Amino acid sequence: QTIVDLYAAGARPAMLVGHSKGNVDIANALFKMYNEGNQSWYEGVTFKTFGCGVNVPDGVGSFQQYIGTLDTLGYTNTVSWRNMTYVYGRYHTTNPFYAFTYMPIQNYL
Repeated sequence: QTIVDLYAAGARPAMLVGHSKGNVDIANALFKMYNEGNQSWYEGVTFKTFGCGVNVPDGVGSFQQYIGTLDTLGYTNTVSWRNMTYVYGRYHTTNPFYAFTYMPIQNYL
């Protein structure tokens, strides 16, 4: 609901980025706006997901998804493989403490 509230207040981010269940939250907010006739609020936005693939409504501009080839949690929760890029040897975490296996989202933004 927070994302919808921000849009309703006039926010128009150029990019939305989510990880894991956050992707689901963003997708649900986009579908809420779409279903309520507010597609113009998010039209053309770039949406990038990490660690869980989702569906998006019409009107999203650029939509790209990323998942690690070792991310079993992300695979389990994915509902859409559309526009998915596989990142070799990476797990679900975004914590750089796990230097060789974390999902380096900064490389894909």
